[in-house]
Amino acid sequence: TKIGRAFILYIAFDFSILITDQILSGLSGVSAKDYNIFLNYTNTIIAAVELLVYYYFFYNTLQSKKNQLAILLMASLYSLVVFIYLLNGFSFFTARFYYISYLLGAIEFIFLLPFCLLYFHQLLSSPSTIKLFNRPSFWIVCGIFFFSFISAPFYLMVDYFNLNVSVAITRQLIAI
Repeated sequence: TKIGRAFILYIAFDFSILITDQILSGLSGVSAKDYNIFLNYTNTIIAAVELLVYYYFFYNTLQSKKNQLAILLMASLYSLVVFIYLLNGFSFFTARFYYISYLLGAIEFIFLLPFCLLYFHQLLSSPSTIKLFNRPSFWIVCGIFFFSFISAPFYLMVDYFNLNVSVAITRQLIAI
């Protein structure tokens, strides 16, 4: 199906970026700063592709025209924000380029949660002859929901963790 092809193309795109990341990490001519900037850009692009593929899935799965319109609006909004980020990194907002990258990742997952809940509502409110556990869409949405539910807070706090873990490690080393 078209939805299956979209998932396969997303995974292939993600895998090709992973391979490129690994190649760049091994090159001696690439500085750590340039490599981190590349990672921030590619992670944001991957997040945008991931969100658009999931929205394509929800657009074809959720039957309400109102939900489909909301999907189109949120996809457009997120795409616009990512486009602005790729153009200037929101340099007018903050100089912490990586922070904006993490924030966009959190927004992606937050944007997915309402459509997961709408899917569950649609699933539970409409009668069906197919058993719940035999529906691939149920398992896909469960995976999206739990991954988004856990990842959004992590992306919002990852900068805090990085700072405090490095401080804690430094204190441990000084104590030794």
